[in-house]
Amino acid sequence: MLYFSETNVFTPLLSALLLGLFSYLFCEIGRTTNGDGYTLFGRGKNIFSFVIRIANLLIFCTTIAACEEVIYELIGIHGGSILTVLLTLSILHVRSRIASTVSVLSVLVIIVLLLYMFFLSNTRLSYGKFSPLSAFLYAGMNMLTGGFFITQRCKGFSKKDSVKTAAISFTLLSILVIVVYVLCQNDKNALFPVLSVAKELHLGTVGNSIMYLAMLTTCIGTMAVASQSDVRLALGGGSIALIISCFGFEKLIGSIYPIIGAIGCISVVICVLLHAKKSALGENLNVLIADNTDKSIL
Repeated sequence: MLYFSETNVFTPLLSALLLGLFSYLFCEIGRTTNGDGYTLFGRGKNIFSFVIRIANLLIFCTTIAACEEVIYELIGIHGGSILTVLLTLSILHVRSRIASTVSVLSVLVIIVLLLYMFFLSNTRLSYGKFSPLSAFLYAGMNMLTGGFFITQRCKGFSKKDSVKTAAISFTLLSILVIVVYVLCQNDKNALFPVLSVAKELHLGTVGNSIMYLAMLTTCIGTMAVASQSDVRLALGGGSIALIISCFGFEKLIGSIYPIIGAIGCISVVICVLLHAKKSALGENLNVLIADNTDKSIL
């Protein structure tokens, strides 16, 4: 709601479309760099890697701060942030394949639960303004944290695989973003709008389950990128995150997410330009090789 509260439904729809396009971009970056998207930045690889990893760690901090409150709402105990850090590290330590499976299944469960809430609610669409900037900032924020997570998993991809991934991303994200947007219209100012709507429908447990699954998948993805799946770095990052999370979710999200959105947009633009440059160089090289081959044959 930081991005979409005063806009109409076409803004989150545009954001979902941008996320689909950006997913294709990062799939192609992963495909052409053999799963190491950071090589796209050449000599600046370490700098961009550091910025992206810190951004992911900050998102992780914000998310586990929210987990503290949601776990208390769900089962009435304190220490939800600690439990979530331990669960995230356990999943990442066992295997990245398990992490991916957990994320995929969680997304499907989230969609089913959200659609169930959607059909029970009486919310109506808002007639606010259309804001391309808000759509771009939201997409940029997500791709800063998710884009390089995607590149690592596109080793061996074909162009067809990249197109399929983009299509699936756009479809699922359109459903998620728009359903959440519509559900939250009556509770724009709530700290957790989805949870607030769920309570009104007497579905508090469903709402908390949606929130926690969404947070867990975010924790898995952001920590995987922040630590590069190194257990020692993950332990250190998790410890730092627990300290920062003490500032509380509301304060962290209000200050961190807008900054992450701006950095994300800049990073996506840079990635588009660098990828276009690399593709152009590759085509020129192919033409040169083909030309020299023809000459040698003659």
